[in-house]
Amino acid sequence: MDKFPQILRARREELGLSQLELAKRAFVGRSSVSSYELGRSVPALDVAVPLAKALDLTLDELAGVEPEK
Repeated sequence: MDKFPQILRARREELGLSQLELAKRAFVGRSSVSSYELGRSVPALDVAVPLAKALDLTLDELAGVEPEK
């Protein structure tokens, strides 16, 4: 999940969301979003799913997983 922090922040900014707005949509604290974006922590699956939905991404897209060819 090396790309996760960068994808999370870029997509949040692309959608014009603050960390607080994303946190509310994903049912986590703003400090959690900050920690994820800084690469200090990685969300559990029960947090990653609402994050992906709030950002209109699949889990694979959010994690930076390339589709198999």
